[in-house]
Amino acid sequence: GRAYLPLGLPHAVAALRGAFGAGSGDPMVARAFFVGGVEENRALGAFGSDTVGLLRGFPDTAFVGRRAAVLNAEARLPLGWPQRGLGTWPIFLRALHATTFLDVGHAWNRTPRWRDRKLGYGVEVSADVTAGFGLPLTWTAGVAWGEDGARRVAPQRSFYVRVGRSF
Repeated sequence: GRAYLPLGLPHAVAALRGAFGAGSGDPMVARAFFVGGVEENRALGAFGSDTVGLLRGFPDTAFVGRRAAVLNAEARLPLGWPQRGLGTWPIFLRALHATTFLDVGHAWNRTPRWRDRKLGYGVEVSADVTAGFGLPLTWTAGVAWGEDGARRVAPQRSFYVRVGRSF
């Protein structure tokens, strides 16, 4: 599920996302779900092993289990609308925006324990551009910190760049 709520500032929104997946049946063939990484904008109708996974501050697919849940919260704030091109190059910078985020997630097989949850938090800066006279793209660069409540993975910081929004 996804929700976008106004924050009271012009064009600023709170973006919320919740995802859950569960696999059952024979343990040898039951679907496993991965949690971790910065992958962008999973389609609402997708049901793959990595659909739940957005948990910034950790490597892609850092945690795996037959059940997984993730909650993502973002504050998206506009920085400006330059509306400028780069000389005669076919690229046009439309808007700049910043995001602060908090991700909470977990992947498990038997009984989930709240103390084993994983936290990711950080900031992103994005640029909305139009390339080639008509291709809209969002370029995002961010830094995230990750903390594993189960302490299987040491606290870490990661830098990333991606094309697209988180969700």
